[in-house]
Parts: sequence; structure tokens; C-alpha cells
Amino acid sequence: MSKCPGPIDMPRPYWHRNLQEYLEKFKTIISNILEDESLIARWGKYRKEHEYAKDIKFEDTISAIEKIYNDFYLLLLNIFSIIY
Repeated sequence: MSKCPGPIDMPRPYWHRNLQEYLEKFKTIISNILEDESLIARWGKYRKEHEYAKDIKFEDTISAIEKIYNDFYLLLLNIFSIIY
């Protein structure tokens, strides 16, 4: 079985460029999610049906996802800067 190349196997400019591309794609996806009326309505329905979620805004859930992604992105940058 052949091994898929990972960032460690790639020259530094290659993996760094790919991380930037993923970050930009992520930003586009998040922007689309924030504007999706269907998702916003579904979250509103979920809040009404689940007491524990009643005070959590849709934007807050997206902010949490963004924070997790950004923290992971920074972690990868730090790991790869140590390796290279």
C-alpha cells in the first residue's frame, strides 16, 4: 500500500501554501453557513426544542467552530515550524 504524502513529506512552501488555501476555503464555507436561512431556521427550531440550547445564538455556534479551526491551524503552523 502506498503512503499518501503528508505535510512532513512535502517541501515547506508546498504545505504552507496548502494550509493557506484550506484557511481561505474555510472562511468561504463559514460565510456561506452564516447566510444560510435554512440552517438559521433549523437552529431556531432546535433551540425551541432543547432547553439547554435556548440561550445559544446561531452565530455563537459558528464562532466556536471558527475558534477550534483557527487554534488547530495555528497548532499545525507551530508543529511544522519546529520540524522545518
